Amino acid sequence: GVYDTQIVYEGDQSLSLISVDRKEVTSYLKKSLDLSNMEFLEFMLHINDVTAFESMIVEIGDMDMKNYYSYTLSNVSVGWQLIQVPKKQFASYIDAKSDFGWNKVQKVQFKLISRADAILMVRLDMIKVINSSYIFTKEWKVYNDQEKKFLSLYLGSDKLGKKFSSRN
Repeated sequence: GVYDTQIVYEGDQSLSLISVDRKEVTSYLKKSLDLSNMEFLEFMLHINDVTAFESMIVEIGDMDMKNYYSYTLSNVSVGWQLIQVPKKQFASYIDAKSDFGWNKVQKVQFKLISRADAILMVRLDMIKVINSSYIFTKEWKVYNDQEKKFLSLYLGSDKLGKKFSSRN
């Protein structure tokens, strides 16, 4: 991977991965992490050409990646998009004799493969783990005796307003 200062979602740079003619490209972070409380992994993804996209895999594992959790991205589109991967959707590749788990992560990596005779560039930005998503929305929920409603803000007639929508 290389750092890109031209196309970023937030901050000064994004991480770019470039695959040419089905060559696998891998970028990783080596860091001890305890992800046992993770609800989902979230990041922004920018794709330059979906016709060149073959696959992209997120792997979270031990240092030599003999034991890991894996998620393969699909249904991507051109431009920036928010990717949210729930922890329960990661496939597990862990040896029965290993004590590896979400609390013993040592490496997070992204693998990218383009289609044959194609050049694919993706950019990653704002990679983060969300532990307690309810914390972000609990102040926006309103309850009454019959139903739960969700408070949202909207712009109408150039004025900021509030509206309630039912969420059962």
